[in-house]
Amino acid sequence: MVFSSAFKRVLYAILACYLHATYAFAADTDAHSPNKEVKPAPAEDLSFGGYLSGRFAEESGDSDKSIDFLKKSLAKNPDSKELNYNLYRAYLDAGDIAEAIKLSEKLVKMKVVEEGYEFPPELLAFIGAVKQNDFVQAKTYLALIPKNGFNSVLVPLVNAWVGYANKTLALPLDAKDIMPKSKIILSHFVLNAAYINELAGFIPQATSQYEQAGAEQRLDSTRMAEALINFYDRKHETEKRAKYIQQYEAVHSDIVVGEIKTTATTPLVTNPTEGIAEAFYSVSTLFHGVRPVNDEITTLKLALYLRPDLIPAQLLLGNSYDMKKAYPQALATYQAIPENSPYALQAKILIGYDKNEMGEKKEALDYMDRLIASNPQNLALLSAKGDLLRLNSDFASAVTAYNQAIGLIKKDNLSDWILYFSRGICFERLDKVEESEKDMKKALALNPDQPDVLNYLGYSWLVRNEHLKEAREMIERAYDARPEDAQIIDSMGYALYTEGDFESAKEYFERALERMPDEPTVNEHLGDTYFRLNRKVEAKYQWQRALDNKPDPKQKIDLEHKLEAGMEEVVKPKSAEAGKEKKTSSEAGSEPSL
Repeated sequence: MVFSSAFKRVLYAILACYLHATYAFAADTDAHSPNKEVKPAPAEDLSFGGYLSGRFAEESGDSDKSIDFLKKSLAKNPDSKELNYNLYRAYLDAGDIAEAIKLSEKLVKMKVVEEGYEFPPELLAFIGAVKQNDFVQAKTYLALIPKNGFNSVLVPLVNAWVGYANKTLALPLDAKDIMPKSKIILSHFVLNAAYINELAGFIPQATSQYEQAGAEQRLDSTRMAEALINFYDRKHETEKRAKYIQQYEAVHSDIVVGEIKTTATTPLVTNPTEGIAEAFYSVSTLFHGVRPVNDEITTLKLALYLRPDLIPAQLLLGNSYDMKKAYPQALATYQAIPENSPYALQAKILIGYDKNEMGEKKEALDYMDRLIASNPQNLALLSAKGDLLRLNSDFASAVTAYNQAIGLIKKDNLSDWILYFSRGICFERLDKVEESEKDMKKALALNPDQPDVLNYLGYSWLVRNEHLKEAREMIERAYDARPEDAQIIDSMGYALYTEGDFESAKEYFERALERMPDEPTVNEHLGDTYFRLNRKVEAKYQWQRALDNKPDPKQKIDLEHKLEAGMEEVVKPKSAEAGKEKKTSSEAGSEPSL
């Protein structure tokens, strides 16, 4: 595990990603398209100047230049499959969905298919038909989409909406019929089935499915909660609505539900086009943080092309830009969320974080103070201010902000764990170990299986050579919950390292490094382990990599000492003592990972 002055993973996971979680299910990514006929033709017949310039511009990320070069080449070779296809890709990369749709219809006629691409021309042609409310043609295009990878999950869900639009739904829809094979129930699919069944008039089944989806306990439950509250509003179930919100907020650290001020009179989804937009958004949440971020951005833009007012998709799009560190685009996306939306407060908080990430630290804090001045009793805003102060290493001021937020809590709820955890991190950075442990234990009392807290406290104890058995057990529990989390993998390695099992520790550190190649502490841990295994040349290489990746000042001194003189003959690396300057599982990176 790694400690540092940045605490961003849980920050975004809680405040930016209430709507989204990555589920542990495996899509069939190895299946091949059954209708594959022609790959894009080789480029022998192309206008090479324009073609190569277009490809270069595309690879360098300049979509406008790429489009310009490719259009000029295409004017000379209008029937070139390669040029048409590359221009189609360039339009998608630029977010110009309308132009991509125009070319997609041409490419479908050309029977151009590229194996493995998540946005084949058939998919965009399908989107175009849906936009025109031509669901008969949409069904034809849908049947042509290769059913692999992301689309193996998307197509069955979208097909249910097309079936409803074409009036072929004779019986209530069972969510299991549209859900990918998984060990868990995917609540977004249950929610889509509820939408469809309600619109089709199967009200008892819809009611059951809304309530099943609304009972979701994972972080991405906001949309399900919003839908169930909307349903209760329209059925005038006032008592059920109030009871559900109370139960929900006791479990979830959620901003949006508390911001639902008005009573709904219309469903969240009113027609098949809106439903298909919802389907694209729903499947995006399942793969959030797993797919390449540019693919995620394209998927969400497709959802918003079909339904521009789909605010959860807009919020997730902003989060995707954050993952890409494209903060100006994220900022603009959040700023476009309407003031009267229940998502507005969450967007405003994220605007503050993005200002901070862009280096506008004073403006970010001033902005947050202005929000607090207009709503001084808002726990989420006070907590967000604490987060900003902590991100900027002003731990004492952060504690003050967290104290104000915690002071507003009238009754402990599971959802309050994050406040105690955050304040506990600040106490540790201030060398107030007793206060830190008290808050960490309070966080675990509220949420006993929270992996970040287990990992943080367990690693802290290892660093201080305290409660070693309990520390190891905590880290193992965190690892069981999130075995692919690089920070927790590193902690497992460190636990083995402190026990002298260097060979086993090496395996964990190498796995962690695959996921976080530029993280100084993981590089240092692996270097220390190589040194213990008498692989001293490799040890120096890892230490140098750690030094090259901007370690904190104390760690920098330790690394320079190791590069010059090697390591003292002790089990623990000297820099392990800098626990409060290293990152936690909750702190790595500047973007959310769900």
